Amino acid sequence: MVLLNATKVKVLDTIAKAGPNARLSGHEIASHLSISNQNAPEMLDRLLRLLASYTILTCSQGNHESKPVREYGLAPVANHFLPNEDGVS
Repeated sequence: MVLLNATKVKVLDTIAKAGPNARLSGHEIASHLSISNQNAPEMLDRLLRLLASYTILTCSQGNHESKPVREYGLAPVANHFLPNEDGVS
């Protein structure tokens, strides 16, 4: 269910569009998505942590304005859930 929702709102696509080996925080990803909920970054971070626990995403610790923040990237298996040039995943 989490992977389905992440695919529907294009979370994986957003990370992929940031470039190869890109690492984005939940706030950065939420800012690229059309989500109006003010709690979206925190909720999205929970979703991302779960996907990282299943090795669909990678997770590393970064810093933003001297605060620790989790940054997420695509693991190799995530490519199977991204649309190809024909729009099919």
